[in-house]
Amino acid sequence: MARCQLAFFGLSVEVSDFEEKRVFAGGKNFTYEMLKYWQNPDRELFFFMGSDCLPQFHDWHRADELSDMATFVSIPRTGISSTRVRQWIANGKPEDEKLLSDSVLKYIEENGLYKLGK
Repeated sequence: MARCQLAFFGLSVEVSDFEEKRVFAGGKNFTYEMLKYWQNPDRELFFFMGSDCLPQFHDWHRADELSDMATFVSIPRTGISSTRVRQWIANGKPEDEKLLSDSVLKYIEENGLYKLGK
């Protein structure tokens, strides 16, 4: 959650902890429920998902209703996994291959994530 907030800092984007709260509370986590929670006639909703999710989209809970609830944006996965981030850091964070914003990298280092920092 904190890394998303840092990544979108300064932009007109609201990062929500709705999904995180439902999972920790033991609830089921369906996209339909999240979009229903955020529906508001005064704003447009966008749902960003990895392009690898597209082939299974028709199997999602209440998939036939989802496209009426938000604008779906499919983003190609670029291979930036936690494993790739660890490798990048282990290689000395080469500037020619910048994977993370400075604020996200600082958060990772300060919180000892990926065995860095503290």
